[in-house]
Amino acid sequence: LNKMAAAEAITQLQTDEHGMGFIDLVQGECSARIYAHGAHVTSWKVGGVERLFMSKEAVFKPPKALRGGIPVCWPQFGDLGSLKTQHGFARNVEWALEAVETAAADCVGNPGESRAIFTLSSTQLPAGLPMAEGWSHAFELTLATSISEAGALKQTFTVANPNPASGAASEQPAEAKAFEFTTALHTYFAVSSIEGARVEGLTGCAYLDSLDGRARKTEEGELGVTFPHEVDRIYKGVGLNGSPLTLVCGEKRELPPLELKADGFTDAVVWNPWIEKASRMGDYGDAEYKEHFCYEVAACDSIKLEPGMSWTATQTIKAN
Repeated sequence: LNKMAAAEAITQLQTDEHGMGFIDLVQGECSARIYAHGAHVTSWKVGGVERLFMSKEAVFKPPKALRGGIPVCWPQFGDLGSLKTQHGFARNVEWALEAVETAAADCVGNPGESRAIFTLSSTQLPAGLPMAEGWSHAFELTLATSISEAGALKQTFTVANPNPASGAASEQPAEAKAFEFTTALHTYFAVSSIEGARVEGLTGCAYLDSLDGRARKTEEGELGVTFPHEVDRIYKGVGLNGSPLTLVCGEKRELPPLELKADGFTDAVVWNPWIEKASRMGDYGDAEYKEHFCYEVAACDSIKLEPGMSWTATQTIKAN
């Protein structure tokens, strides 16, 4: 952010009715709520209008992951890794709030912005966490989430393998050696109608169809990806060209299209559970498949980090 200053008085988390800590960011007519549990964004409003979906059945009881918003899938997305638990463990544990920062609008046109920075390291993992069974590596994660009064939400996600020479990995039994990971920011976008929702900009792109054994196919929809049935696809390499995508969130004017751009996330996952799968999900309403779709910036091919190395990727979402 441009010339940001730490806001010392507001770095303390507030507590909700479930006893879980969160921070609210506000910039003009835009706001966001971020929980320490999973560094999880549960609300992003532009002009007072909610642009993220949260299930009414979401369970606010750690270590259960929250259903909706923007979960952080790490150190694996889905089953693309060695852990037994889908989507890894980063979304199941409490992160530390490092700072809340603000920047006022300036004379050259930069809008006012607010940012919250959360971190998670191997030293913070609870002993015996089932979701982390089989993981023994030292790591440091940083997720910076910012909102602007111009109607943008940006997340910068950094994964670091700490160098043992720095002492960062010597405080706990995690192993200071190379590790591999896959990851995604599993964003649930609110829609006014699933029938009118679509993702534009993926026509002609290759994808793996997770409903057909991850068979490799090509997106042929002229209007983009639509949701007349269950959809679960991994679009490969779509984050490499730097072009923004358009997310059409239904036909009603109160939810205008969003523009999304990724940098560093090579892939994207598009998902809607539809009727049958929705009925089997205990923390999700049977008819809530009509209220959202997921477009998830992702890195689905393993990334290897040697000690001392780091990896960073971003997603920026703008309300048009």
